[in-house]
Amino acid sequence: MKSLINRQVFAWAFYDFANSAFATTILAVIFNVYFVKVICSGGVLVGKFLIPSEAFWAYSFSFSTLIIFFLSPILGARADLSNTKKKSLILFSLLGAISTGFLSCFKEGDYWAAALFFILANSGFALANVFYNAFLKSLSTPNTVGRVSAIGWAFGYIGGGLLLFINLLMIQQPEWFFIPLENHFPTRAAIFSVSLWWILFSLPIFFWLDEPKSPQLEKESSFFIGFQNVLQTLKDLKKHKEIFKFFLAYLIYNDGIETIIIMASIFGAQELKMSQSELILCFLLIQGVAFLGSLLFGSMADTWGHKISIWCTLIIFCAVTVWAALILKSKFEFWILGAVIGLILGGSQSASRSFLSLLTPKEQSAQFFGFFALTGKVSNVVGPLTFGLLVQFFSLRIAVFSLTFFFIAGIFLLFYVNPNTLNNDKITNP
Repeated sequence: MKSLINRQVFAWAFYDFANSAFATTILAVIFNVYFVKVICSGGVLVGKFLIPSEAFWAYSFSFSTLIIFFLSPILGARADLSNTKKKSLILFSLLGAISTGFLSCFKEGDYWAAALFFILANSGFALANVFYNAFLKSLSTPNTVGRVSAIGWAFGYIGGGLLLFINLLMIQQPEWFFIPLENHFPTRAAIFSVSLWWILFSLPIFFWLDEPKSPQLEKESSFFIGFQNVLQTLKDLKKHKEIFKFFLAYLIYNDGIETIIIMASIFGAQELKMSQSELILCFLLIQGVAFLGSLLFGSMADTWGHKISIWCTLIIFCAVTVWAALILKSKFEFWILGAVIGLILGGSQSASRSFLSLLTPKEQSAQFFGFFALTGKVSNVVGPLTFGLLVQFFSLRIAVFSLTFFFIAGIFLLFYVNPNTLNNDKITNP
């Protein structure tokens, strides 16, 4: 492991430490509950139609992913052609972090403004990750990509978990931080801390990481060529059959994973009446276990193969969703399932990212990671909306059970991805 880490890899991985606070505090545990229970308490009235607060959260999340859906492949292709991966990473990181800071300003009834700034923050978060992921190819070799990717995920789980622990203290012991109790200030301070954390710990990647060089194009043409390149890639999918098949599988199984991430705390609060502190503690457990899981599955991917690693995580995800939907009755069981999810969550995401890196030609890394983000964001649109509809017309547990089919389909589709047919860098242990 020692030989894998140099200043470039450290700076790259530390960005995961920085921005993972958004994934935990904003998307998974604190802001989503604050948005539903405080900002949109009682629902949102549009004309004569009342949108439940849970649905309005899902719609806001899905709308932000539509923006990412359209922008990520175009911006990724442009970055490949104009050597602007790092500049783009900095730009969208600042957009996400600053917009996150504004989320702390909103109180009950400010749902439209809160939704707008959440859309900006989530778009900045996801679009920055397009360029962040694109650096992986230049920082690793085919035989180390799984472990380098896992280091990034491990740093992310440490960073997200550490700030979440600080947020727990801010909410439980606000006097330690000189935070007043009125107007939900402890929760709002926790939300604002994400903005500061994100900017502060992004400084290593801003200053230390080098821009991978590719053939430089004229600035005035690079944007239009980016459009043309994306369109050409869509036309030439026959040349990238394995990437296309992987994208299809990832689209399906990531649908289930992302929906679990953004809805798990709501499930705990609604079905088991868990308090905010209990949910934070449970997600801290998930973060800690996920750190170990990302390293375990990263090593497993390099040793046994990336497909096998992903398959293992998806089989366990199937078991988790069936248990949660049909059997789960107690908070203790929720904690156990949380630990299991933590173990496989980092592994599935890390193995997926490193697998795509092996499939991707180096000179098109940002473009294909743009499609990677694109594929993920399609699922982020469909998954939460589908989940919300099932909750509205059936029940929360039926919605959870439906996620099982996404994982089963992903397992089946991955069977047809054969990286040994590629002509780029030699791949071992696919």
